Amino acid sequence: MNWMKITIAGCVAMAFAPNYAAGSFLSTHAPTFWHGGEFPGATGRVEMVQDEMRLHYDFSGGGHYVAARFALPERPKAKRIAFEANMPDSTEITLRIVDATGQTFQYGFSGSTDGDWEGFSFATEGISAHWGGANDGLLHFPLTEFAVLAENRGGAKDVLRVRNIQFFEHTELPQHVAQPFDDAAAEAGRLRDDLARALPDLEEQGLGAKTRASLAVMDYFYPWILEDIARGFTNRAVRETYELVMVGRDAKARLQAISEGKVRDEPVPHFVTGPVETSRAQIIGTREWPDGRRERGNVMLTGFGHFSKVQREQEKLPPLGNHIIQMEIGPWSVLKDEHVVDTNGFASFFLAAALGAKENVQICLLLSPHYFPKWALKKWPHLSGCAGGFFKYCVHDEHAQGVIEKYLRTVIPLVRGNPALHSICLSNEPEQGHFGPDCPLRKKWPGWLERRHGTVAALNAKWGTSYGSFADVPMPKDYKGNPATPATLDFVRFSREAFAAFHRRMAGVIHELAPELPVHAKIMIFADFGNNATSYSVDPAAFAQMSAYNGNDAYVSYRGDQMRGDNTRGWVHDWWTMEAGYDYQRSAADKPIFNTENHIIADREKRSTPGRHVYAALWQNAVHGQSATTHWVWERAYDDGKSDFNGLILERPICLAAWAHASLDLNRLVDALAPIQSQEPTILLHRSLSSEILGRQGAFLSCYRAASYLGQPLGVVTEEMLAAFARTCVRARPLAAASVILLPRVTHLPDAARDGLKKLAAQGVKVFACRDKPTFDDCCRPRNADDFPYLDAPSEKSLAFLFAERSGEWNLPDYPRVRAVDSEKGVYGVESHGYRTNGVSRVTFINHRTKPVHVRLEAPGRDLLSGTAVPQVLDLFPGVPLFVEY
Repeated sequence: MNWMKITIAGCVAMAFAPNYAAGSFLSTHAPTFWHGGEFPGATGRVEMVQDEMRLHYDFSGGGHYVAARFALPERPKAKRIAFEANMPDSTEITLRIVDATGQTFQYGFSGSTDGDWEGFSFATEGISAHWGGANDGLLHFPLTEFAVLAENRGGAKDVLRVRNIQFFEHTELPQHVAQPFDDAAAEAGRLRDDLARALPDLEEQGLGAKTRASLAVMDYFYPWILEDIARGFTNRAVRETYELVMVGRDAKARLQAISEGKVRDEPVPHFVTGPVETSRAQIIGTREWPDGRRERGNVMLTGFGHFSKVQREQEKLPPLGNHIIQMEIGPWSVLKDEHVVDTNGFASFFLAAALGAKENVQICLLLSPHYFPKWALKKWPHLSGCAGGFFKYCVHDEHAQGVIEKYLRTVIPLVRGNPALHSICLSNEPEQGHFGPDCPLRKKWPGWLERRHGTVAALNAKWGTSYGSFADVPMPKDYKGNPATPATLDFVRFSREAFAAFHRRMAGVIHELAPELPVHAKIMIFADFGNNATSYSVDPAAFAQMSAYNGNDAYVSYRGDQMRGDNTRGWVHDWWTMEAGYDYQRSAADKPIFNTENHIIADREKRSTPGRHVYAALWQNAVHGQSATTHWVWERAYDDGKSDFNGLILERPICLAAWAHASLDLNRLVDALAPIQSQEPTILLHRSLSSEILGRQGAFLSCYRAASYLGQPLGVVTEEMLAAFARTCVRARPLAAASVILLPRVTHLPDAARDGLKKLAAQGVKVFACRDKPTFDDCCRPRNADDFPYLDAPSEKSLAFLFAERSGEWNLPDYPRVRAVDSEKGVYGVESHGYRTNGVSRVTFINHRTKPVHVRLEAPGRDLLSGTAVPQVLDLFPGVPLFVEY
């Protein structure tokens, strides 16, 4: 690979033509120094030396950046800014501009200039990173401020030099200069060759898995950079090249640290094609070690979806530690007409399965019942009067169910027994939120009410209504705009039961034909924490009971230092919906999580996304019980941002490398992590459907975050689970090990659930109402609001501190955890999970906040992820997990 031959005309990094006037801006604008005080620790100064600005920085005491800030009294309408920089490899350069509304935009450049001056330029419009002011992402001229930032890349002390700052009223520079983007491309090539030379010796020792992954990323992206250049996507090519430099530098630095004894390189097992089974949160399969030894044991199946590209390129996945894909085929590919069945549509599956079996890649087959045949809609037009999400037809109608059953009975015998087939995914992001006049549920609704209430008189007594019959009770037409009444609550219960029954029928047909074939569904678990079409139709507990895996679609997005106007500001990523969703599903059934559409990078994302975000997301997924996942998505796009394929992981070498390294670490450490994955929850939060519909349970996620710093496994208990305990007094999952149950803004509590809580309290379980009291039952009738002690605080952070204060009285297990330096309490924003075995403690922890924090362990140890020594007291960098053994 000859990286030296890559050239880009008008590249972001270029040499300026010699006729540019030098020094004009700096001779009339005096910079002021800013130490980046929102991230304390950095020091420095700014000075002018002849025609250059020198920004001195010292990050030995911490901090994220320092800045030289320039006021712009002339208020320019600059569409492009150009400058020259002499940038050490100990920093990165970031530019900020502030528009007329006070909105700040930020744009960064990576890569050292190797002691030379190099030219840079950027267009001021279209920058994605923004905050403050109008906060709409649109640049409102004129500009009011300009700043040059030196970023902390490793605690160094040095100086960043900048000169020849120029503002242009047009996007294009006065003169284009075609030149190789020399240094970055050449350095990437040298680093790639260095890794290739080092790898054989490592692999001869059974090591080098991460080095192999980094090399695979560099080799994979090289032709894509060439194609980006050829198609005119030069900005993306530049970013990818600089990111490959970062991948290569990180890999080379790790090799150096290994040679110096600072880091351990350890063998990593890989999955081998064969049968898999599950045990609690774990997947059991055949794994092969570098020395050729094979054994049955825990495996982590990570991979990608979901279309033809990943099916063709499965051989690319194992070097990245990935061994599973998801692909989809729907009924309209098979049922061509009412009497025409064509199985040629499954040729793509058999081709992918043959390659997968060879390359040790499993396939999760999504049967996509939303791809419903058009001939069926034409024959039964009333089907389209009832829909939701991807489903554009009424799944409750017997005609629709007959079509789906015919499809299943055709395809399941075809795929059954294929060695590459991992499981069947029943549906994609299922929900049903609109119920037309011909929906069969309308006929079933009165009967369901009768079974629940017995007589219409009993219903009227509970609801305070005067219906003459069950048939008089209206059924909502959709999930929007319904009143907060017991009738609406009952309908949601009815709708969730019916939608689960549709999926249960699919599962039943499959298991009639292939009892051994695992099934699950891709429910949007994050959507349950709200009042929407998903929460109206999907009961996570019901789906868990019918499935072999807790299947879902979930996301965790990078936030960085984004400033938000709600109570979630200050988080490096929005970790809570994914983790709370996983804990909810694991509470419902002790089965592995299988996230078949893992959204870690937002569709069309334009901001830079650090690799550490991707690594942390995948690691924390696993901590909360995920043992299989397919990332969205193994695709690239050239459609100028129109499709959801833009901005994703195949445009981001550092993110792909991070995903690969996390996958390898998970398979290397799967046995050590398994006890944490399968811990019984000790603190439960009550997910109250009644309070959601009748009172809006908006404090659930806030309470979840506040309880996450106690070092305990969290879980979710539903009304049905509490009612079941009230009937049986059997503490089934998730109640088995519960010490505490929190009721976050539970305003409406069914009597059976209240009885269950009282019985648990009588057995010594602490039950606390938080943020509100259970004042009513599920029919809005008054109940004793003081049945349970009340905990409240004015903010989420103060609630977390209150939990920490009271937790000493809660009889919680003594799990190893992270503590504050000067107390036995946890640290706000730091999540930890641990266990003890045979005199050894293991604890994994992460700082979810945007600022570093000072923490204390029980003893010094070794980070099993990086292989480095960890002191007892340390600073935790945002969004970087550790797994320490001591």
